[in-house]
Amino acid sequence: GVEHPSVECKINNDTLSLSQPLYINVGKEWVDLPPAVFASASEADLVTFGEEGLRHAFIRYLDGVRVKPNDMHVNYNDWWTAPQPSSEAFVLANIDTLKKNLFDKTGFFFDSYAIDEGWADLHSVWEINRDNFPGRFKNISNALESMGSHTGLWISPSSLYPASLDNKWLQSEGYEVTPNEKLGLNACIAIGGRYQTEFKNKLLKYTREAKLGHIKFDGFTPTCDDSTHDHPIGDESYLPLAEGLMDVFDELRKINPNIALEPTCFGYQASPWWLMHVPFIIGPFGDDSPKGRSPSPDWLESMTTARDIRNLNGRDAFLMPSSALQTFDIVVQSPGAFQNHAVMAIGRGRWFISSYINPAFMDADEWQFFADLIAWARDNRQALQEPIPIGGDPELRQAYGYAFRDKNRELYCLRNPWMEESFIDIPRSPMNTKHREVRSLYPRRESIAKVKVGASTLRIHLGPYETKFIEIVPLDKKEMDEEETQIQKSKVTVTWNPDQPVSVTSTTFKDEPKAFGPNWSSPEGDAKEIRMLQLEGELEVKGALQTKLSILCEGQSIKSAFPQVELTIDGIQYPAEISRSVGAFSAGGYTDEDWVWVMVPFPEGKHEVKLKVKAFTNSADFGVFLQGTVKAPESLPPFDSGPSFPLYQPEIINWSRVIVSPISNEIVVSQLKPISHKIDYINGIYLDKLKWISATTGWREVQLNHSIKGQTMTMGGKMFHRGIGTHAYSRIVYKRPEEYDTFAATIGCDQKALVGSLVFVVEGDGKELFRSPIFRADSAPMEIGVPIGNTNEITLIVEDGGDRINADHANWANARFLKTID
Repeated sequence: GVEHPSVECKINNDTLSLSQPLYINVGKEWVDLPPAVFASASEADLVTFGEEGLRHAFIRYLDGVRVKPNDMHVNYNDWWTAPQPSSEAFVLANIDTLKKNLFDKTGFFFDSYAIDEGWADLHSVWEINRDNFPGRFKNISNALESMGSHTGLWISPSSLYPASLDNKWLQSEGYEVTPNEKLGLNACIAIGGRYQTEFKNKLLKYTREAKLGHIKFDGFTPTCDDSTHDHPIGDESYLPLAEGLMDVFDELRKINPNIALEPTCFGYQASPWWLMHVPFIIGPFGDDSPKGRSPSPDWLESMTTARDIRNLNGRDAFLMPSSALQTFDIVVQSPGAFQNHAVMAIGRGRWFISSYINPAFMDADEWQFFADLIAWARDNRQALQEPIPIGGDPELRQAYGYAFRDKNRELYCLRNPWMEESFIDIPRSPMNTKHREVRSLYPRRESIAKVKVGASTLRIHLGPYETKFIEIVPLDKKEMDEEETQIQKSKVTVTWNPDQPVSVTSTTFKDEPKAFGPNWSSPEGDAKEIRMLQLEGELEVKGALQTKLSILCEGQSIKSAFPQVELTIDGIQYPAEISRSVGAFSAGGYTDEDWVWVMVPFPEGKHEVKLKVKAFTNSADFGVFLQGTVKAPESLPPFDSGPSFPLYQPEIINWSRVIVSPISNEIVVSQLKPISHKIDYINGIYLDKLKWISATTGWREVQLNHSIKGQTMTMGGKMFHRGIGTHAYSRIVYKRPEEYDTFAATIGCDQKALVGSLVFVVEGDGKELFRSPIFRADSAPMEIGVPIGNTNEITLIVEDGGDRINADHANWANARFLKTID
């Protein structure tokens, strides 16, 4: 390799090339060039780490030249929690909430609090918006300093976010910009340019003024094609642009050598030698917050699985220490159990812990857990570096984990991403010449086994969605010979006696009547087929503390229509708990996994079960499970002095049993005769059957019977198949048909939007007839009926909620004109 971030590596069949287009003036004085590095893995590396030997050898070299932090850095970022644009008032209020809930209760606080996008003046070079931040960053820094924390800041080197800087304004003021296919223009950060100099000086100024402890660099375009900028163009422009950023990084570290510089802008196959200028870099993150994978009733578990799929699949693209990488590891923007999610961030070997946490979704126990977890991780940070992936593939719902292996102590972070119980085999130990003990540190403390010299280590059992942290430590002969206390663990027995084999049938809908008409609509939407699961039988459970009967319906088309579930236990229909992937929080690209879980309490003993599940798709899979808890043995006291790993529900053990597996090929699907759509009529006409006079929207194009993103409208956990999807600011004008005197709709923010705020207005001939309160992403939808009398034109307006139009996805669901019944 060559020790410079701008060097390009190419492989073509059996040919390898390293190149760096370089333009220098050579005279009588020597000119320093980046050193070339030649090395290989040692025999010892290959013996100890096998196929990982070369990686470990390279990272050992890199540790000698990189910017290596002395400690972990725990960063809070307010993106997804803050309004857009943000404000000093919000940041101070959020810091106060975090102080009361976290610092005042635990004594722990984040090392830095990052103000993400939304602080800059649009028509400036990264000046602070004084309307929203009248005190600049002074009051924020003072509030953080009282807790030993520092201000962090988001910024975009190439100005790739139009809501933050106006690149046309930059161009008009003589700053260097370059054509951008998507944005029109972006800033050029080539070293020595006017923009690069101003960008650097602003950051240096803020670092001094606000005592910045962290900066997030988001958005870097590595080429510039403007030949007037006094640098080479095309691929050869990468060197001056890279050096423009390197210059910024190096100057910032002169002011604060411990500043946590966090570039999230280098993508995959990034040069490891960026780490000679920054302590941390974005790793194989996949998306800001990938859409959940592997269906779980707890969405946060599915989000954790999605992150690990991306982390493991992209690992080879990052020849860097795990402690130098971050992958937006902790994202809490929805309800769910926080503990396992946070443990996996530590289990990936991170020293930069990025925390995108909305305090509304955290309770006192979770904050205490977080404080204790970070204390343990910091105390053990030297051991938490460069884990080796073990086990199966989470994308296939197999148990997997991360192994931190040392000749004196081994640590393993293990996880089951699926409802079915599983096992994972611990690989041959580097301590194989010693007696050793296998201990569980999390979720409960227990001695799992003692293993003799030369014996293979254990197969570890994992319950449904269980995360385990275990350690293996050497034992002397005396400790090995001590008799282990036999602990009697609770057991659960499940007996399923079906009355008949499980039935899955498929039925198509007839072409007529159509699902949607002028005055009728099918509650099933415009589905083409129904797939139905039926089972009946006797189910018995013994020995459980708690039990749930959990029904899963999954498939790509679940996002278009939620399934219908009919379930009785001894003829009684119990209240159901429902968990859906559609509408759940994410900030990532499309996946073909969507699902609905329906869960009901199942009483101890023997009971008659009848179940029918209808899915409005021909590609649905069904799963039926029993899941529950049994009493766990009392957790052991801490094994060592120093901070101990926090526990999570140590008093219980989770279990599951499969009644119907969704990945089973044993069930044959039977085809039934076509049926007609169920039809509901209204005394009126749906607006999607009328032509509007005009329609405008602030983003994309107005949609009929879909959200603005072309998906099924979803609000309050319910899908709507008819109506209008739009985006603030929007005006849609209709001529009122004669005899109709009421406009009705269900209004609200589409559930897939994250931070929107909307106001709905109905006008008749220019006169305001209705104005809604402000709707936000978490607001419940509202059914409205607006008298419109004999007006000629009806205008449907969507305004922003006072914070600009970011993510203002609006739905006029089931929009219709009605006539009064005499």
